[in-house]
Amino acid sequence: MMRTESWYTLNSKYNCEHIYGMDPHAIPKLFQIITPEELEEKKQIYAELIHLTKFFVKKLFFFLSEVPAMIIITDDSCNVLKVMGNEDLKKKIGINEGISFVEKYAGTNSIFLCLNHNQPIQVKGSEHFHDALHNISCSSCKFSLNNGLTGTITLMTTVDKSSSFHLGLVSSAVDSIEREIELNKKNKQLNLFNQIIINSTKNGIIITDQNGIITDFNEAAESYTGFKRQDVIGYSIETYEDEFKGFSHYIEKVLKDHEKFENIEIHFYNNKFTKVCLFDALPIYDGDQFIGAFCQFRDITDRFELEQQVIANEKLSIIGKMSASLAHEIRNPLTPISGFLHLLENNFDSSKSPEYFKIINDELERMKELINNFVIVSKPEAPLKKK
Repeated sequence: MMRTESWYTLNSKYNCEHIYGMDPHAIPKLFQIITPEELEEKKQIYAELIHLTKFFVKKLFFFLSEVPAMIIITDDSCNVLKVMGNEDLKKKIGINEGISFVEKYAGTNSIFLCLNHNQPIQVKGSEHFHDALHNISCSSCKFSLNNGLTGTITLMTTVDKSSSFHLGLVSSAVDSIEREIELNKKNKQLNLFNQIIINSTKNGIIITDQNGIITDFNEAAESYTGFKRQDVIGYSIETYEDEFKGFSHYIEKVLKDHEKFENIEIHFYNNKFTKVCLFDALPIYDGDQFIGAFCQFRDITDRFELEQQVIANEKLSIIGKMSASLAHEIRNPLTPISGFLHLLENNFDSSKSPEYFKIINDELERMKELINNFVIVSKPEAPLKKK
């Protein structure tokens, strides 16, 4: 079935012959109209698109393994930025990075028409102006990115291996690449917001993946642990088991058993300071799938020190009350001791002396017991842990 030639290819051929004065029987000369420096600069600007296109090209060529094909990426001015695919076809056509597919240099071609008419276009066989390209089929689709970058992705193959489905194939690939770039952009934004939130909090935060590899480690965590972010990112939490012995076993339980730990009091000791923190270790889920562990340290050093001061003050208050009570209790036996000593001094009666001395001795023993009890209370031993 004969293919009806479109109005835009007919118009392009007219321009080539009557405006540009081209000879259809001559071999087209493809020119490079940008400098090597400009080419490298453009490749940097389009770097993400080129990288993603390589990924899709591998899949595309897998399905076109029996077809001699090339993928051509151009900017919005028809300058070739990247050529991938069949080397024999590449040499035959003479396509290299930097050459221009502007109509007045390259004749009728799908790249120029696609950009000018803003629609996917296939130029096949005799639809090309130059006879030398009549055995070539090109399917081009324009890409438009949110950052304003535009250009084309083109599938070039031989006419005998060409199909009208190739244009749809390229269009689908371009749609996928555009979505992937937009998704990457949103992921970068989310990651940026995440970093801002994580690094602006005063809480120390450590995040690991499901295998225990540290994926995030904020500035506060650096301050608490003494380790730099770049030294721990990408390493397993087990690598720092000794250094993080105060809390690493909680993280390991989260990773192994998906347990949840909250408000665990841990102490960080440093030559310059001692910090007391409440530690949380929680499993992270994506839906029902476990994907890692989230850990945070909340500094309660000021509160802890205040509590210690309150406890110390309460102890002093108790000791003061005990001292007053002890003084009162000591004063009670001192009264009879003083009285009997005064009686013995003024009226010594040998028959009563043993009784008086016994009373004095009993009261002295009572004083000794009171003082011993006070000493025991003022120096309490650490309580033994129950087994």
